[in-house]
Amino acid sequence: MNYFIYTIGIFGFLLTTCSAPKEEQETRDIKANEILLTEAQRMSASITVDTVQLKTLQGSIQASGQLDVPPQNLITISALLGGYIKKTDLLPGKKVKKGEVLFVIENPEFLVLQRSYLETKSKLTYLELEYKRQEALYQQNIGAAQAFQEAQANYISAQAQLSDISARLSLVGIQAANIQTDKLTSTATIISPENGFVSRLEVNIGKYVSPQDVLCDIVNTSHLHVELFAYEKDLNKLKEGQAIEFKLMNDETKSYTATVYLIQRTIQNDRTVRIHGHLTKEDPNLLPNMYVQGKIIVTSARVLALPSSAVVQANGKNYVFIEKKSTKDYTTYEAIPIDIGLSSAEWTEVLLSESIKKEKFVTTGAYTLLSILLNKEEE
Repeated sequence: MNYFIYTIGIFGFLLTTCSAPKEEQETRDIKANEILLTEAQRMSASITVDTVQLKTLQGSIQASGQLDVPPQNLITISALLGGYIKKTDLLPGKKVKKGEVLFVIENPEFLVLQRSYLETKSKLTYLELEYKRQEALYQQNIGAAQAFQEAQANYISAQAQLSDISARLSLVGIQAANIQTDKLTSTATIISPENGFVSRLEVNIGKYVSPQDVLCDIVNTSHLHVELFAYEKDLNKLKEGQAIEFKLMNDETKSYTATVYLIQRTIQNDRTVRIHGHLTKEDPNLLPNMYVQGKIIVTSARVLALPSSAVVQANGKNYVFIEKKSTKDYTTYEAIPIDIGLSSAEWTEVLLSESIKKEKFVTTGAYTLLSILLNKEEE
């Protein structure tokens, strides 16, 4: 890392110049965890100091996954009565609107259905009249009950048959109410049930399709969600409603936010748990199956913090340096072991004793001081 190269260069300079104040050091009570630098050495190491700051820091769990759509937003289009594809102008990725014609299909059976509808409708008119006539006779005790019941059954059966044919025509976009004897058609339209994009196209003009064949898939991206996977060990920290921050794998320059909506209560084979998050704001640039890297914010607190560069590690412990004494010629720095809490790339929570909370801490140059201190211990 660059700071190691920088530290070695500064450290070399400091070693060559530390001999100058040797007599001065001998006259001072310098502790094992203290470093005495001349003004020139301090300036060369670019050491700066500052007091602790009150910052809002967040504890988070790292998670990765991808963008997805709920099942109800992924629609498979089929020709429910089959037929030949006569017309379509679809292409994968094309945007479609609800009610837009996707395909025109042709099938002679459509003519048969329309004729059956007209015949049954005409027959129903007669059966209705016969049913009402037999009903009137029966109520006047003139007609036989059997004749009335037979007329009633025939009328109800014809009603059901007409409803069945009408429903089958509706499946292919033919409205029964618009059927006319001299305007029967062998073609029907398949329309889009939702707004969305064509994600898959399986047919071409002239191809025969059966009811079980898939014509295309339409995905409605207006309700994308993020599916993340976190490790099993972090499950007890996760709660619904927690904030999610994520970036696209192929573009780390922009961050997106979401909220934990569901936490799956089963563990995957790789010992991860699935988290379902709802996006805070829809973005047309986001697409299903995009890979993301994110974090789930599990804690947030207002804490005392120092720049992360102020905290250094040695022998499994965390240290900060405080400015003990400063004159125009010399400055003394003392290494203090501390515990840390929440952290981000820029700031780290420092758990300090009351006696040093108001001290000035080294915010840049701490690694240089640590190198000097470690070398001092070896001598």
